[in-house]
Amino acid sequence: MTFHLTDFTPAWPFNPKLAPFQRRYSAVLRFESIGLHDLWRILIHELRAGGDLSHVNRDKSDHNRYEYGDLSAIPELIAKIESIKLQNQAQHVAALRARRRTSEANELEAAEPPSPWHGNTNTPLREGILTVHKAWFGGSGVDAWNEAKVEMFRLFAMAFIIANFPDDQLIYASSHSDEESFHIHFLVAVWETRYSKSRGWQCLLRADANPLLRDYELAQDLAGAHFAPLGLVRPKRHAAARRDYNAKIRAAELAGEELNIPRPVPPLHVSPSRYRLTERKKARLEADAVAAARQEDWRVAIKKLKKRHARAIAAQSRQQARNARVIAAEASKIAALQETSARLSNQNDRLSDDIVRRSLESELRAADTQETAEVAAAMTRKAAEDEAKQIVEKAQKQAEIVATASNAKIDELTQKELALRATCDALTQDEQALKAKCGTLERELGALANDLQDTKTELHATQRAHSREKDALDAVKEERATEDNARDAAIASSLAARQSRDELQKEIEDLTRRETEAKERLQAVADQGKAAVEVFNCISKGVLEISPDGRIGFGPAAPLKETGARKQIVANYKASAKLVNPVLAAFRDAVETRVAQQKVELAKMNADLAEKDVKLARKKADLTKTAVWLASEVGKNAREASVLTEMREAMGLKPDDTLADIQARHPLLPSEDAGYSLEP
Repeated sequence: MTFHLTDFTPAWPFNPKLAPFQRRYSAVLRFESIGLHDLWRILIHELRAGGDLSHVNRDKSDHNRYEYGDLSAIPELIAKIESIKLQNQAQHVAALRARRRTSEANELEAAEPPSPWHGNTNTPLREGILTVHKAWFGGSGVDAWNEAKVEMFRLFAMAFIIANFPDDQLIYASSHSDEESFHIHFLVAVWETRYSKSRGWQCLLRADANPLLRDYELAQDLAGAHFAPLGLVRPKRHAAARRDYNAKIRAAELAGEELNIPRPVPPLHVSPSRYRLTERKKARLEADAVAAARQEDWRVAIKKLKKRHARAIAAQSRQQARNARVIAAEASKIAALQETSARLSNQNDRLSDDIVRRSLESELRAADTQETAEVAAAMTRKAAEDEAKQIVEKAQKQAEIVATASNAKIDELTQKELALRATCDALTQDEQALKAKCGTLERELGALANDLQDTKTELHATQRAHSREKDALDAVKEERATEDNARDAAIASSLAARQSRDELQKEIEDLTRRETEAKERLQAVADQGKAAVEVFNCISKGVLEISPDGRIGFGPAAPLKETGARKQIVANYKASAKLVNPVLAAFRDAVETRVAQQKVELAKMNADLAEKDVKLARKKADLTKTAVWLASEVGKNAREASVLTEMREAMGLKPDDTLADIQARHPLLPSEDAGYSLEP
């Protein structure tokens, strides 16, 4: 693919006069170290077969395209790495055999081929990305982008990638248009070939061999300069700012000054996937906090409503109790009035009875006194009638007064009772309204609880869907892994077959070469053996002798110099020196070892003899002491014998007298039966 950028003039140049009013966007270039185990992630992301796809518009995935190579380059890269592993091992084995380190070569040949990169890393590859902020393209998504800007950025980006990663360093590159911002992914593998006598030619993956991967600041400088025609700038120079800060601090310390300048904070680069994950976590936490706050509000509202309802019920109960007490008091008053009315009615009845009785008595008295009956009867009747009328009128008036008062009181109490009943009805209606409101609130609470349950159900469904997606991703990973293993196995079997054929041919050539070398070595060893036999014969015959310092020279039986036989002996020795010298050295070492052992044994014998001499000296000293003691004992015995002789002479005893003679001569001495004896 060829790019021509020399005649390009952008339609949206950066205007320095409008710099305060224009936002300067920077070209974003990032690299990430990856290993062979990360290649499956690249495949899944490129195929949109799994992973985090929440930011991907699947309807726009058709706009994605491969800018350089395709995904088949990844299996080819893996196959190339396996092939180079075998080549590096073969070179190493050949170098070891050339240096006659056969055992190490055999061990290396039997071992697993090492990976073609340094042992201190497991991520020799680099994945790169080139992009700009989505606002520079025109917005979020392909529908909002400026197509001219997208195509120019694509052209510039591929020119930058191909120019800075030449010689098959670039494996593949692809552009993505189904996300928020246009960007290009690319994969880089930098190979470096080295030679050493111990390993031969070794081809290794070494990212530092590329200047951009070795110096991150250089990569940013080159990217900023390359994309400058598009109005893009280099990102902020954070590393240079930190170096300047450290230089100023060191200079101030040397000058004895104190600087109060802020320390530059290194930027924290967050990948889009990690940013999306963090935002989802924040959204989940905020949703949980909102749900918890809403639930707390519901709980507080229900608690307040319950308290209000309880207070209303208590007030209604108190009002009903007060109304009951008022009704009871009015009922007691009505009962007292009724009792008074009954008492007055009884009094009226008694007065009527008295009037009737008095009239009867008057009639009886009139019968007795007929003469005065008419006058007395008339007077009595009239007086009685007047009194009765007065009493009746008085009773009627009192009854009317009492009835009027009672009716008024009853009407008043009836009105109060009606008012109380109206109040009770109003309270009942309020209670029913409160109950209805409580029911409404409970229904709303139930609806909110149902909404919360629905939200939880949706959350669980989302989690289950996420779990299913994860399981599907795992299944896809396993299928991919199975396919990769099968493909790797097929590639490995093909490589193994090819390698086995090449190795068989190499083994045949190696065996032929080894057979020739073995024959040559066998002939050389035979010649050396013959010469060595001649040398040992000369040593045994005294023609040659070994000096104490280990050198070999002519002995007393050596031929004369004039005969020329000495030259033949020297030639034999030189030819067999590799065999003779080790044997003589081993013989000398054995003799020296034997002499050293004998010296040790003699030292041990001398030590034993010295120890025995010490023991003999101790025994001599003991014997000397014993002899002195015996001499002293002999002297004592001699002195005792002389004293005894003198005593015998003084007693007139002869040396040859026996005990019987002495007893016969001295009868008063006890006999031997008494247990006494004069013998010394």
